[in-house]
Amino acid sequence: AECIGRRITFGKTREMLVSFRDGTDRKTAEEELKDSEEFVNTILENIPDMIFVKDAGKLRFVRFNRAGEELLGYSREDLYGKSDYDFFPKEEADFFTEKDREVLRNGIIADIPEEVIQTKDKGERILHTKKIPIPDRDGNARYLLGISEDITERRRADEELRESEKKFVTIFQNNPVPLTLTTAGRGVFADVNEAFLASTGYLREEVIGKTPGELSLFVNPDDITRLVTELRLKHQVRGMDLPCRTKNGEVRICRFSSRVIMMGSTPHVISTVEDVTEGMKTEDALHQANKKLHLLSSITRHDIKNQLMTLDGYVSLMDKKSPAGCEQEIARIRKVSRQISGMIQFTKDYQQVGIASPVWMDIRALVNDAEKGVSQMAVTVRNDIPAGTEVYADPLIAKVFFNLVDNAVRHGGSVTTIRFSLAPHDGKSTIVCEDDGTGIAPEMKKKLFQKGFGKNNGFGLFLSREVLDITGITIQETGEPGKGARFEMSIPNESFRITAGK
Repeated sequence: AECIGRRITFGKTREMLVSFRDGTDRKTAEEELKDSEEFVNTILENIPDMIFVKDAGKLRFVRFNRAGEELLGYSREDLYGKSDYDFFPKEEADFFTEKDREVLRNGIIADIPEEVIQTKDKGERILHTKKIPIPDRDGNARYLLGISEDITERRRADEELRESEKKFVTIFQNNPVPLTLTTAGRGVFADVNEAFLASTGYLREEVIGKTPGELSLFVNPDDITRLVTELRLKHQVRGMDLPCRTKNGEVRICRFSSRVIMMGSTPHVISTVEDVTEGMKTEDALHQANKKLHLLSSITRHDIKNQLMTLDGYVSLMDKKSPAGCEQEIARIRKVSRQISGMIQFTKDYQQVGIASPVWMDIRALVNDAEKGVSQMAVTVRNDIPAGTEVYADPLIAKVFFNLVDNAVRHGGSVTTIRFSLAPHDGKSTIVCEDDGTGIAPEMKKKLFQKGFGKNNGFGLFLSREVLDITGITIQETGEPGKGARFEMSIPNESFRITAGK
């Protein structure tokens, strides 16, 4: 309760007038006001944007929240009672003051989309600021409330995005390879480059907004379904050759490579549409020429082998009928005959190199197949190649792996284990084949990959190197003598991949 006393004169007597009243409501109101102020302060302190208040007279700061301190780099104690001129260059302070006066004079809310300020610790920042006049009970401006959002990172991201889009457009339009950009849903052309227009004969306005079906671009309508199905399954298409029709009706073979990309929040498909018609004609002509050369070579080898058989027959007769003292000459003739036979076999093996187009092959499976082909199973083949590891190579690479295993078994000495593994080297992936045999002598290392070197007439390391070289794979022997042979096959990044799910 509240007790209030006051002296009064009653007649000639001075008395004390005391009144009592219940102060519960007042105390409750004060507590509620205090709680309300704490609630407002908590909100202001936790708002991530800078909140500041200036007096309307001298535009000095009277209130700042935590976000404002962190942004400007000053404590609120340093800010209170100061103006913009105490913290910012004069040009900036003049701009801020002019806006403040305009807001207070006109009683309006000012929305400033971008204003640049210089902070103490964070350098130059870009703010989106709103300034609001706060009137007193009589409607006169008493304070100016400011709310500033730091949009520096957003503006930088926007600028980077604009630059990225500008570069994309430049690369897209000036690329010599025909390119298209279509929506992922209906396949509507959103953009095409000049190379595409030149190769198809269309004008830009005839293409944009249309679908390939509306332009009758594909000779076989089902090819659109093939393309879309592969895109949905794999999100990309690589080297799909399809017959396409130009504006004047000419049919050309186009090689499509497509990938799904995001343009903002909308999926699109970017495709290269390369005309390979002439290239395929040239390739077919080369194939036919190789086929004829292959036939000629086979016939020639067959005829030479027949002549060698005849020669060997005559040598046998000479051996029986020749007088004593001719044995050495006959032996030399037989040696030359064997050498010629070996050369003929080499031409047969070498003829196969590069005949078939390179394909993606599973390395782990190649090692397993090579192991099955080895007759001496006392040797253990450890296959530590990860599942799904693939190499882009001539199909004859299967013989390369067999040759490495076979050489280790036949010529490696006391070999008990042959191990295949995958290791990084100089930024490339490297297949390692190593054994625990006697290794290779230093003077022999330089001759390993020379034509005709070796103890056998098999496929040979020379041909192995030739097969690998077709797709840029290199091979070298790096083992230490006495510790076993070690062959390293270095694979270019574009010829190596690990396929998931295998």
